Amino acid sequence: MDVYALLRVAVGGALGAILRFVLLQIYPTPLGQIPWTTFGINMIGCFAAGLLFPWVHQQWAQVGIQWIFV
Repeated sequence: MDVYALLRVAVGGALGAILRFVLLQIYPTPLGQIPWTTFGINMIGCFAAGLLFPWVHQQWAQVGIQWIFV
């Protein structure tokens, strides 16, 4: 496995975790309620991944590492 590909995945996961932490500090979820903040952040992450995937596919198709994002 390519170390740089693993590093990119780790950075993306870390950014998502930091964003969730910060926004949950600002908009905490009351006990027993649906965690809409976490849901929203995950939806934004999925949307961003969907927007970025075609670009990643074009840029890295010859290397074959774009599938690490799937």
